Amino acid sequence: MHKLIRQLTSSIPALERYHQQLVSVPERWPIWHTWILLTIACLSLFLVNYLKYTATFAQLVTFVSQALNLPALATYFFEETQFPMLWPCLWWTLIHLLGFIALPCLTMHLLKEPLTDLGWGFNHLKQHLFWYLALSGMIIGFAFIASYRQDFQETYPFYPQAGRSGLDWLAWSLMYAMQFIAVEFFFRGFLVHRFKHQFGLHVIGLMCLPYLMLHFTKPWPEAFGAFGFGVMLGLLSLFSRSIWGGVFTHVSIATAMDALSLWQKDQLPSVFWPSFF
Repeated sequence: MHKLIRQLTSSIPALERYHQQLVSVPERWPIWHTWILLTIACLSLFLVNYLKYTATFAQLVTFVSQALNLPALATYFFEETQFPMLWPCLWWTLIHLLGFIALPCLTMHLLKEPLTDLGWGFNHLKQHLFWYLALSGMIIGFAFIASYRQDFQETYPFYPQAGRSGLDWLAWSLMYAMQFIAVEFFFRGFLVHRFKHQFGLHVIGLMCLPYLMLHFTKPWPEAFGAFGFGVMLGLLSLFSRSIWGGVFTHVSIATAMDALSLWQKDQLPSVFWPSFF
């Protein structure tokens, strides 16, 4: 422990130098670009928070079916489909992709700012892979302990029919992974890399504020750890100039949490195809 503390304290001067290096880069864009993009970031958070819910999806389907005089549309989504809970999950995923990727990228494109330095490449990911693996392993260990809690089992998986079949779990897992790509890009790509030269290392703390609030609806141990988790992923994204380590970490942890919850409830899929196929 003493050695670890000594290593951490010895890295502080290096971080201070890195901060000065970031903020010393001459500003490439006018200040109003920054304000527009910060406003878009707020709008993205607002839209995702209020549009992602199942109730919003149901209202949209009802409105479209009435507007087009297609009552069969609402009947299919609410009564006839064999995947009544998977469609809202698809809606949830699409809202994250639109709000956290499409809207910021479209705005930057209209402002004629490049999208190449927002973490889409692998860049220096290989040099930091150990830390992503260590972080994933540590969180999965905590998740194993937490999986014995009732609130954990009631929360995960978000898709209630994930244990019905392997197909259900696979479809949900792919949607979940796409959502994590959106989350990692917005928080560790767009917010970190677009504003790192304005705020330096302080951008990590600024990014973690909305990231923590994103977890307020989850069990308190997960929300409690979100800030530290966000700081680690933010620093690693900054150093590696890539979001894909964070995507891997999030997907591996989420898959493990779903599996642990299903295991605790004895609901792990025993067949790949649902019984109605």
